[in-house]
Amino acid sequence: MNSLKDMLVVFSEGAKVNFNLYGYLTPAFIGVIDGEPRIFPIVFEKPEDKDELAQKIRDLIASDRLKEYILVTEAWSSNIQNGDQSKVREWLETYGSLENWPNRSEVAMVMYCSPNEEIDYTADIICGRISKVNIAGEQVELKTIGEWKISNRKVNFNIEDFTTRFQGLFLKGKAGQN
Repeated sequence: MNSLKDMLVVFSEGAKVNFNLYGYLTPAFIGVIDGEPRIFPIVFEKPEDKDELAQKIRDLIASDRLKEYILVTEAWSSNIQNGDQSKVREWLETYGSLENWPNRSEVAMVMYCSPNEEIDYTADIICGRISKVNIAGEQVELKTIGEWKISNRKVNFNIEDFTTRFQGLFLKGKAGQN
């Protein structure tokens, strides 16, 4: 079986098509669990749901059942200026989300994670002034996503990998075994 990494572009383009058709993403977890590819829809109703998913992923990693995964979701993001990292960390510890952070933005995200690297495809969610009618006949705001920005990072043991919810989960999962 090929790596999920080989499918990252397919999932990111699928996410973009889904978003542009329906105005939202269908959040999903795609992982190779016990050697088999699996896809699960995910629902985040509150910040604690994200913490629970992160813990389930860490548990699968710690038990050596999960080798790599892709996470497709929408997220709140902040353009962090130099020196603001500790402020954002404190905010997240207090409120659990950047939803009410000043100058936050909403992004679509497709994230690939393995023991050696993490690749993020993120794109700004753009809220348009144009409305359209949905299936129920209600007026809804049209949203689209911008171009994907790609960042690739090696998984290193550093403090930042341990302060974000979904980054460095292979390190966090393996850390519990030491």
